[in-house]
Amino acid sequence: MAYRFLLEVPRLLADDANIAVTASGVAQVLVVRPAHGAGFDDGYVDLSIAAQNLGVIDSIYDWYEDAGFDAPGNRASVSVILHHGQQLPLGETDPSTVVAAIRRDQPWVEHTIPKIGEHVRPAFANTPASPATPPKETSTAVAVAPAASATMVASPFVRAQAMLSEGSMFEQGARYDLIRVADLASPERFYHEVLGLDLIGRIRIEQDGTRTYLDADYDHQQAAQDATEATLAFLTNGPVQIVLQRVGRARPIDASAVVNEFVVAVDAAKARRIKADVLMRGYTLLGEDANGFAFRDPFGVVWNMVSADAPTDATTTPAP
Repeated sequence: MAYRFLLEVPRLLADDANIAVTASGVAQVLVVRPAHGAGFDDGYVDLSIAAQNLGVIDSIYDWYEDAGFDAPGNRASVSVILHHGQQLPLGETDPSTVVAAIRRDQPWVEHTIPKIGEHVRPAFANTPASPATPPKETSTAVAVAPAASATMVASPFVRAQAMLSEGSMFEQGARYDLIRVADLASPERFYHEVLGLDLIGRIRIEQDGTRTYLDADYDHQQAAQDATEATLAFLTNGPVQIVLQRVGRARPIDASAVVNEFVVAVDAAKARRIKADVLMRGYTLLGEDANGFAFRDPFGVVWNMVSADAPTDATTTPAP
C-alpha cells in the first residue's frame, strides 16, 4: 500500500467508516485507536488507512455525504489527518483538495516507489481478458469475464442517472451503483438479456474480508454446492454501470419496494427492443408518455427509459 493517512471519526461511526474504506476496493484500515487529542473530544477515534491509490477519498466523501455528516452542525465531525499532522475536516474541503494535500504530504510515493504502470488502474471495460490465475501483486482487481466483454460495440445508452440508490462502489477508478440481490445468477442473466449489460468481473469476499478473483469459467451452480459463491458481480453498458451484491437467499428482499430507480437515455431502436422484452416477459410496466416508458424489473429496480433527446432529469412515471 502506497499512501497512508488517518481518518478521524466519532467512535460510534468507526465501523461505518471502516466499511466505506474497505468498499472502495483500493484501501484498508490497519489500526483503530483513540484520537490523538488535537482539539477533539475523547469520543473520537483515528483509523489508520493504507491505500494503493487515492480513489478511496471519493468513497469516503460519498459515505460522509450520504450519511448527512455534511450538515452545518456536523462539519468538523470527520477529518483526514495527514502524515505531518495537518487536519482537513471533510465539511470544509472537497475530494480534489484532500487528494492534492495527501500527494504534497507524501511526495516520496510518486518519486521513490518503483513504478510499474500507474497507481490508478483502468476501468474494467478497458481491461483485456484476464488469465485463469490473477497477478500476484494485487488483491483488488477483478478478473474480467469473457474476452468479448472487452470489445463491446458502442452503447445505445447516452446517459444514466440514479434517482434512488442503495449506494455506490468504486472499483479500479470507476463508480458502480449498488443493487442488492438474493443471488447473482438470475439478475446477471436478466440485465444482460434485457438491458445488454456485459459482465466484466466477479469478486468473492472471504470471511476475513480479503477478496478472491473469480475466473471467467465460474459456475453459479457448482459454486452454490461448494459454498464458494461470488459476492459481487460488475456489469456495464456505456454509462450504465452497476454492481450486484449477493445478500443470500435467507434474507428477504421486498421486490415491490423501490430502493433503486434509474433514468437511462437510450436511442429509439434500443428503447423499442427493451419495451418489447418487458411486455413479452410480463414485467410491470409502470407507465409511458412522449418521453419513453418506465418498468419495474424482477428485482424491484425501476428503470425510466427515456428518449436520448429528453431532459437529463426526465422520468416517465414517479416511483410508487
